[in-house]
Amino acid sequence: MNNTKNKNYLYSVIVIIVTTLIAVFTNRFLYADGSHFFYKILFQQDFFAFDQARLYAQYITQAPTIFAVKLLGFENKNLLMFIYGSTLYGIPLLSIILTVVLLENKKLLSIPLLSFFISSIYSYSFIISEAHVMSSLFWILLVLIARTEHNFIHKTGIIILLIASTRLYESFMLFSILLFMLVAYKIKVENFIKNSIFWFVCLWLIIYGFSIALESYIHPRDSVNAGQFTNALISIFKESKNFWITILIFGLAFITSKRKENIWLLFILFVVVLGLVFNYPKYMEIGLSHSGRTLLTVVPLFFGFLFVIATIWCTQLSVLINNIHHRSETALTYVAVFFLALQIAITLQWYSYTQIFKTALHNNAKNPVVDYRETVLGKYLISNQMISGFGWGWTYPFMSFALSENRIFTVIENKNNRCCMPNQLITKMTHKKLIAFDSKKVIFSGFSKAEKTHRWSLGKYSTIQFFLEKSNDIQGKFILRLGTLGEQIIKITINGNYIGSQKANSWDTVLKFKFEPKILNQGSINLIHFEFPNAHKPNNGDQRVLAMAIKSFRIF
Repeated sequence: MNNTKNKNYLYSVIVIIVTTLIAVFTNRFLYADGSHFFYKILFQQDFFAFDQARLYAQYITQAPTIFAVKLLGFENKNLLMFIYGSTLYGIPLLSIILTVVLLENKKLLSIPLLSFFISSIYSYSFIISEAHVMSSLFWILLVLIARTEHNFIHKTGIIILLIASTRLYESFMLFSILLFMLVAYKIKVENFIKNSIFWFVCLWLIIYGFSIALESYIHPRDSVNAGQFTNALISIFKESKNFWITILIFGLAFITSKRKENIWLLFILFVVVLGLVFNYPKYMEIGLSHSGRTLLTVVPLFFGFLFVIATIWCTQLSVLINNIHHRSETALTYVAVFFLALQIAITLQWYSYTQIFKTALHNNAKNPVVDYRETVLGKYLISNQMISGFGWGWTYPFMSFALSENRIFTVIENKNNRCCMPNQLITKMTHKKLIAFDSKKVIFSGFSKAEKTHRWSLGKYSTIQFFLEKSNDIQGKFILRLGTLGEQIIKITINGNYIGSQKANSWDTVLKFKFEPKILNQGSINLIHFEFPNAHKPNNGDQRVLAMAIKSFRIF
């Protein structure tokens, strides 16, 4: 292709890069599974993995953040958010770039690009990380296997990607059918004797991955089975008018020539984009179901079939391929405009949403409540009746997080509002190190905010949660410096093991407790539980139930 013909594809890739950067810098991964996995990584200081059929995808998406936390010792939450978000959104971007580089017949490039645009409309806000990895690697595998010649690097890449694909996502069961077709075709047309070992390994890995994915559907975790998968697949086509409108517009753009009369199509695109902004919550309602994940299978699968057919028949259908190529240039321009406008609208709403939370947190609200009708789109574009009619609440799923310094706020549902329940994040601490009352390395629960020299326990129970690094010289001593306004009994339990009870009756008291070092969870989370049997309100008019003013503690 000459430079003029390359221009449309370049625009599409630029749009993908721009939307990827927007997604990373606005922390759009703090949705659903993305936020859940990020929280688990920081909480456990290690990989959080479940479901053997998705194991490799979880390792791939979490590895850079784990490396930064465990090996480099990074604790800055904004930096870790950037690393994790860049990984999640960078994988699809890398897939597109490699597809552009590796694809021999550039006339077929519109097929994976259209697949990326359409599937991302539903799923990019709901970062179902494992499915994104599977659909991303799927396109790289397709274009690699479809090449007419394979050098050592190509063959090695195919084998590595096929090994990874065996445990990326259950949809490999469907993707592997297309890969199998291509491999079978390549065996037929190429010198099989020369490449017999290579193609045999490919076939074996495809069948092996198919069996793992099939088992995941037959014997599912949380009763997510093939029946639900099928129902979700049907619901996309049966219930989602937005999906059909989108497909129709993309289809019209695809089949229309590049003449001036196509200007009317731009007007239709504008109307549809505006309609999708109003109806976007409907996308989210589908995205919260298994349909949202299913779309990441359906769209690449559909376009994958087109790609395989075009690859196998390209010599016989050269005229058709050329016609598709010329039309797809125009189509990609329209689709890129459509996609960029929609992504900007989504990001605007998401950014407004997070800023409201940050403002509430900055104002020290204990449980900040957000009415999402006050966000940019909710306030200026959509009336209250339309919000309830279109299910605006689903725009932000149940599992979302807002971060502020060392605290993480889990968003919970409350009719037309979302309210935040505070939970702190944990960073590593070492034994012997003095932990002050205002330390950000531990979680103080059941305590007041830090005052000038201390923080008060509130009520009869309080806890301290911390991540303890491994060490061989822990003696089993807990040193607690505190103050009281009168005599108090302090009972302490570590990880469910009672270590003793002592009295304190002065403003500057040091208590020492001994315990068995083996009760500590080294390299993991620990919980110190305090009980105050005679906690009471002081006589100075303070309405709080107080017992202990903690100043610092150490573990030896």
